[in-house]
Amino acid sequence: MAPLHCRFTVSYDIPVHFERGIFGPDSEILEQVLAPSEGRPRRMLAYADARVVETHPSLAADLKRWCDRHQLQGVRLVTDLQIVSGGEAAKVDLSIVERVGRTCADFGIDRHSYIILIGGGA
Repeated sequence: MAPLHCRFTVSYDIPVHFERGIFGPDSEILEQVLAPSEGRPRRMLAYADARVVETHPSLAADLKRWCDRHQLQGVRLVTDLQIVSGGEAAKVDLSIVERVGRTCADFGIDRHSYIILIGGGA
């Protein structure tokens, strides 16, 4: 019997947002993206490029403050801002992949969760 050949595609629509001052009191985009669906709270991890953190030393505090303000809307940062190497170093060192995977497993990050990446090299 001849094999049956089936072809199919799966389409994904993944919004990517570029925003300055995203953790400021006037920014609404992150709140819109993280709005809980079906009443489930949203867990999230946040990673930032080390160079971005160097140039924006208040970034971790700004993120925490934003999450504290929006806790009632169901947004929950599961751990502190994770700082990672950016640029070429991140492209050749696969330990970041293991680190992200382990952190996701440790904190129950699933398909209903979010991971926020801050910085071009992140």
